[in-house]
This record gives sequence, C-alpha cells and structure tokens, in this order.
Amino acid sequence: MSSEVAHGERDLRVLVLAVRDRDSRVLGEVLHQAGLHPERCATVQELGQQLQVGAGAAVLTIEALSVAGVQLLLQAVDRQPAWSALPFLLLTGGGASTRASRQQLARLEQLKPLTLLERPLRKVTLVSAVQTALRLRRRQYEIRDYLAEREDREAQLQRLNDELQQFAYVVSHDLQEPLRTITSFAQLLAQHVHGQLDAKAAEFITFTVEGAQRMQALLTDLRAYTRVAGTVPEFTAVDSAAVLARVLGDLQLTLDERAAEVTYEALPTVHGDAHQVGLVFQNLLGNALKFCGQAPPRIHVGARRAGAHWVFAVRDNGIGIEPQHAERIFQVFQRLHTRREYPGTGMGLAICKKIIERHGGRIWVESQPGAGATFYFTLGPAPQHGDGTEAPPRKKPSAQSP
Repeated sequence: MSSEVAHGERDLRVLVLAVRDRDSRVLGEVLHQAGLHPERCATVQELGQQLQVGAGAAVLTIEALSVAGVQLLLQAVDRQPAWSALPFLLLTGGGASTRASRQQLARLEQLKPLTLLERPLRKVTLVSAVQTALRLRRRQYEIRDYLAEREDREAQLQRLNDELQQFAYVVSHDLQEPLRTITSFAQLLAQHVHGQLDAKAAEFITFTVEGAQRMQALLTDLRAYTRVAGTVPEFTAVDSAAVLARVLGDLQLTLDERAAEVTYEALPTVHGDAHQVGLVFQNLLGNALKFCGQAPPRIHVGARRAGAHWVFAVRDNGIGIEPQHAERIFQVFQRLHTRREYPGTGMGLAICKKIIERHGGRIWVESQPGAGATFYFTLGPAPQHGDGTEAPPRKKPSAQSP
C-alpha cells in the first residue's frame, strides 16, 4: 500500500492562502493539474483550523500574512503534536526587499520547515517544491504511525507484565496456607508415630517437611521479588550511610556470630527509595556473610563519583565466584551451590538487580574463586541544594561488628 493511499487525501491536502482571489485560483489549478489535492483557505484562521484537521503542506503568499496573522499562524503551529512539523512554502514578492518585508520574513522563519519561492515563479518549480514538501510530510506520518505502534506494543507489554506480576504474587500468597498445612501435619505425624516407623519411613517424613519448608521460602522470596517489581519507588534524597547503618543494626546477631568486620567510607546522599536501597545493602551484606569460607568475614563498603552517578562497591573476602557465572547469579532462582552447602533460594541478587534497574542504574560483580568478590552498583544523580551545590558525603566511623 502506497503512503499516499495509506494516509488519504485529507492528510496530504495542500492548503492554499492568498489575498487575491486570482492568485488563489491559479495556485489551486496548477496543483490540481499536477495530481495534488489543493484546498483554498480564505483567512489565516481558517488555515489554522484546517491544519489541525490534517494537511500535507501549506502554500502562502506573503501578502496574506499581516503581523497579527503571523502570530495566529504560529499559535496554530505550536498546537501540532510533537511528531508534526507541517512544511510551509512562502511565495515572496520579486524585486528589491524593504525593511518591512525583511522584518516579515524574519518573523516567518519561525515556521519550520519553510521554503521561500520568489515570484515570478514557474509552474514546474512550484509543483516540484510542493511534491518535495509532501514527501517530507509522508515521512512524518510514518514516524507518527511507528510511534503509535510502539506505544501500543509497550502498553500491551506493560499489561502482560502487570498481569504476570499479579499472578505470581497471588500464587505465592495462596500457596502459603496449604504448604503450612502440609508442614504442620507432617510434623504432627512424625511426633505421633515417633519410634514406630523404620528409618526409611522417618526419612520420608523428613524429606516431606524439608521440601514444604523450601517451597515456603521460595514463595516468600517470589513475593518479595514481585513486590519490588510491581511497586513504584518513592524517590527522595537518601542518606546511604544512614541506610547502611540501619542494615548493619539489623544484621547485628549474624555479625557477632561470624566475628565479622565491616568497614565503610564516607557515603553519599543519593536519589532513590530508601527502603529499596536498604534491601540492596541487606542482600549484598547477607551474601558476604553467608559465602565467607573458613575465615571470619571482612567486608568493606565504598563509593566513588563517576559522572552523574555514584558507583558503590561492596567487597568481601569470601569464596569468590567463577567469572563465567557473573551474569547468571543475577537471574531468578539461580544457585551455584547445593542447599546443603549454603542455604537460600537464589532470589537475593535478582531482587538487587531489579531494584537497581528501577533506579536507572546497573549492578555487576568482579570476582575470582578463593579471592573474594566485589559487587558494584550505581545510583544517582545526587540531589542538589537550592543553590545548586550537591549534598556532601556523610562520614561514618568504621565499624567492627557494629
């Protein structure tokens, strides 16, 4: 289907505005003979109204535009959608220019794209200029159609994503109760028949309880992931040092049990959701404490400015990660170790990735087996005070098992 047929005569009309009726009639006849679709307008107001309905180009004579008329036309042009820039062709008077005509042309230069055609004008020149303008207009309509299709696809994708998140949340919520029932009755059964079953039967009951508990943990983390994905972050100025201090307070018992040492530098105030930034710190520190190997955990948190963003780093002395798994560990339910080696569901880093991406940043890891790991993530830009200066980093003392 050709562009002209696809967009129709209304979208490709050539609006004609001339003071003298003869000029208007001649312009219309020349364009009609060339197979175009001229439509004569009596006033600037009418031309502006027709412009809003749909047109391919506008041919104007300079005499038809008074100072007030130019303002009306500019107002009509400003009401066009973002994709639209109607091509204008202006027929100027021949001979020497005057101060008034130069001032008029200067005002009309705001009409873009604008083609100046000086009279006397050959018919073929006029037709060629209008055809060029219509080709430009067709291209604009193609952009409009593409943007509309993309908007529709994005809206459909968002609806599907919302439905999927809602489904995952409902399923993870509704399955919790039957799983709790299975766990409770399996434990009651184990107590009721204690000493009456052989070792194999007792092992089966243990497997049943452990399996239900693992499923509960998976569903709990799945709910946390869908909650993060489905919640619009409340962005404010976030004191990352204060957030980290709160997270360390929540991990106090684990830090004491592992004889862990956590140090951190001056940390900045960033733009983000304080609760979600806290979840990132909590998951990264929790992993550093979990995958620590035999040595007591040593964790360091720092941040440096990189352009408009802050790059945070959480470094540990743990067991490390094979470089080929650096992308995989951020996927949902991905684990590199058995549950007997290290407990967990494999959701923590996926939650971190989702949060950082929703903050407009990225997260990655650099590591080697046995050499610890450093997780990096970006947040920003940092908020500014009313005078345009940035909030300075907040200095916190180093903490050992804070």
